Amino acid sequence: MMVLHAVVPRDASPVAGLDLFPGTAVGVLYETRDQRPAPTTGEVLAFGHRIHLAAGAGPVLPVRFGTVAADADELGRLVRDSGPRWADRLQRVAGHRELIVHRPGTPESSATCGVSPLAAAGTAAAGADYLRARVSSARAAAAAWEELLAPVRDRVAEQRVLPGPPGPRLALLVRAHDVEPVRAALERPGSGAGGAAQVTGPWPPYSFSEEVLDVG
Repeated sequence: MMVLHAVVPRDASPVAGLDLFPGTAVGVLYETRDQRPAPTTGEVLAFGHRIHLAAGAGPVLPVRFGTVAADADELGRLVRDSGPRWADRLQRVAGHRELIVHRPGTPESSATCGVSPLAAAGTAAAGADYLRARVSSARAAAAAWEELLAPVRDRVAEQRVLPGPPGPRLALLVRAHDVEPVRAALERPGSGAGGAAQVTGPWPPYSFSEEVLDVG
């Protein structure tokens, strides 16, 4: 079984513990194992460490943890079918890093104007109030993010809203040489109406590899 880690340039060097499957347009870093890795902390951290090593050598598109190909024939078909599309995306993220912006107190994290989904289910009027509140909250959240990002907008190539806990987060794709200027601008006190953000990273472009995250 071939445990896939990342899409890389076809002439990339193998990373310690991984082999390179070379395609026509791209290569894929993989590990040969007898079974799919279990989602334990140790396995996930080791997986992430190998991707970080690969990202230090060149552009990568991380593959979702636990993605496998049964054998070289299956991986070959996958690379032939998707390789050109992956190559385009790989070129897009080359020279960039991902930053995660955490901003406690943005409108997404607050109650939606006191209207709950249970109340919304009661009457049509309550349902309409709930939907209006959700729209208003979403607009306020977008405005808050735009205010925060205004000083670094010309340095952000792409952005993605990240769902779920631990709270409102935004993934930014920025050039490697812009990582520290962007971090400094976003973490400066008074940088937004809700206060300074917390920025983590730089990371490989996990949030910007949607083209390959669900293969296998």
